[in-house]
Amino acid sequence: MLRSMFTAISGMQNHQVRLDTVANNIANINTTGFKRSRVSFEDILSQTISGASRPTDDLGGVNPRQVGLGMTVASIDTIFTQGNLQLTGVNTDLAIQGDGFFILKDPEDVPFYTRAGNFTLDAGDPTTGQSRLVNTSNGYFVQGWNADSTGTITPDSDTEDVIIPLASTIEPNATSNIAFANNLDGTETGEVAFSVYTQTYTETVEGNVTVSWTVEPTGTFNQMRVTGELSGGASPQWGSTGTDTLTYTFTVDSDPTSATYGQITADTGPGAQDTIDPDGDADADDITVDLLNVGDDLLAGTNQINVVGPDTVDNAITATLTPPTHSTSINVYDSLGNVREVTFTFTKTANLNWHWTAGGDATAGDGTIQFDTDGSLLSSSVVNAVTVTGAFGAPNFTISPDFTDSTQYASESTLIVSNQDGYQEGTLSSFTIGNSGEVMGIYTNGLTRTLAQVAMATFQNPGGLLKEGENMFSESVNSGIPQVGTANSAGRGEISAGTLEMSNVDIAQEFVDMITAQRGFQANSRSITTSDEILQEVIALKR
Repeated sequence: MLRSMFTAISGMQNHQVRLDTVANNIANINTTGFKRSRVSFEDILSQTISGASRPTDDLGGVNPRQVGLGMTVASIDTIFTQGNLQLTGVNTDLAIQGDGFFILKDPEDVPFYTRAGNFTLDAGDPTTGQSRLVNTSNGYFVQGWNADSTGTITPDSDTEDVIIPLASTIEPNATSNIAFANNLDGTETGEVAFSVYTQTYTETVEGNVTVSWTVEPTGTFNQMRVTGELSGGASPQWGSTGTDTLTYTFTVDSDPTSATYGQITADTGPGAQDTIDPDGDADADDITVDLLNVGDDLLAGTNQINVVGPDTVDNAITATLTPPTHSTSINVYDSLGNVREVTFTFTKTANLNWHWTAGGDATAGDGTIQFDTDGSLLSSSVVNAVTVTGAFGAPNFTISPDFTDSTQYASESTLIVSNQDGYQEGTLSSFTIGNSGEVMGIYTNGLTRTLAQVAMATFQNPGGLLKEGENMFSESVNSGIPQVGTANSAGRGEISAGTLEMSNVDIAQEFVDMITAQRGFQANSRSITTSDEILQEVIALKR
């Protein structure tokens, strides 16, 4: 009887351990980063009453006869399943999605490991403005790597306290390179503007006079014509290509009352200077000259079209050609961070060819761009370097333009400066932490720079870690050594900023485990009660 009582006692004791574990899980149901535990049982050594015998030719074998002596706890395992993430909006709160632990160090430089990422910045050094990232519960320092002055991280080195330089600045940098992107309209042909025209002619005879108008282009046109409200019902005429001369002849009537023909208005009579009015309405701009399909070699400047009377070459229409242009401006910076405005003007010089100039605060700068037949950039050149004047003592500086992403298609001109490498001085205004643990500083000049990187550690057997309280674990001889590196690498999970990992305790599962542990405890207690009653019967035999 005593043996059964001691066996039942072991059951009660170990089911109590299970109840203790369940109670601890439930107590930590809202503990940040908590990982639930699970109890496994095993039986204890059994007492052998008789051993087993092997079978013979005459008899079969006999199994051993053994009586169990109770049970004990086989293991208490920490279950490292993923907990749900809770959004906090605090940018120093970090959660791990996947495997891994944050690394903390105490004042004695002893490392601890945690899944609870409720971190904050300490008061920092008032002389340097540097703050360290610390655990909110105990002030232990979060480990990682700090960037150098260029924003470079060396994750292969030993970890150190993560420092956020809240008073850091970025020195100004003079612009040296700019990049252009988007399109220059390949369909533009430019515009031709004409001066106001008045033709005079000296006449000596009353009556009808024949006047010849000759259009002589000084450059090369693909096609040209003369139009206007000309006398005699004349229609517009087209000239030939090239530099050929187009002559158009019409008759002018000296009768001021004539509405059919143009007029010569005599001021004083024969021998005086008269005014030729081709259609009789006293307008000075009745004759126009159109240039159609302007050729490539006329896109560079000013050209003249001479309209000549029969005995003089002094009267002319000046045609000024305005080639297709597109302008865009960009703010650049000198070595002191002063803003300088540079305007780039692009002028079409031929199909697929453009000439660019730099103006504004740029004292010099021009070059060429040539596009391929598919509209992509074929080549570009800098004839004169883009030189920009510095301000308030800053030296002049040069800029190199890059037209790699420029195109010439049959669509609107939208070419702009897409990027430039200059900037003003900037001070740290805020920071963010990315999913690889990089701490990115955001500066008032719009730049970002890597400040630090949070380290992560993984273990071959995380279940072998020792619980140290305060949501921390420490290395044991059975956990394996920590594999330290960056998040999102070598099997490590990613970091989610502004969130915390919740406990992975499932309340329904814990209640079921509580009930089964309770029933196990009760059943073992009944074994003791029953054994006690039998013992009492044995004692009663003496009576």
